[in-house]
Amino acid sequence: MIGTTFLVALIGFGAFGVIHYLNNREATKTDLNASENLSTAEYIVAEQKNEGAEERKSDEGEKTDTDTEPEVVDLKEAAEAAETKKEVARNNAGLKVAEPKITFAGADEDSGNIIIAAEITNVLDESGECTFEVTNGNAKKVFTQDILPNAKNSVCDAVVLEKDSDEYKNTMSELGAGEWTVQLKYKSNYSEGESEKVKFKVN
Repeated sequence: MIGTTFLVALIGFGAFGVIHYLNNREATKTDLNASENLSTAEYIVAEQKNEGAEERKSDEGEKTDTDTEPEVVDLKEAAEAAETKKEVARNNAGLKVAEPKITFAGADEDSGNIIIAAEITNVLDESGECTFEVTNGNAKKVFTQDILPNAKNSVCDAVVLEKDSDEYKNTMSELGAGEWTVQLKYKSNYSEGESEKVKFKVN
């Protein structure tokens, strides 16, 4: 009788254990599935946020490219503004506006020498310096000459490139034949200014 009762109890306990194990396994499986689903959902949400951010960034970029008008620079106004800036700088420094002028630029018909001459029409000064900038395309040559005052104005010591001189040959090698452009920039303790650019041909 005791043996039969013990056997029944053992069987009942075993069945209970099996049922409890199966229930726990299902619960665990459900939790795992929920965890996997949650991770997937979080991943999808993150992807959607990233895509939305990229779309907004793209839209902003397209808007910027489309709506921004290219800046148009008025060359005349820019030149006037630059001259005004120079004028202010001269006034602040107490300098008078000089008026340099190229009086001759080219080759002498008889000698073939290249000559550049200039004067400062409104200045009587011997402290200044004449700087001639000669260009041909991207090539550039600079000549610095003394100022020579006379009765009415000031004259720059002329640039003379004698036909057979080394300086002539070196200059021709640097600039080459063609259409040269020269501009005079003058500055002294009392005044400064720039001439208009003058073109001349050199063979």
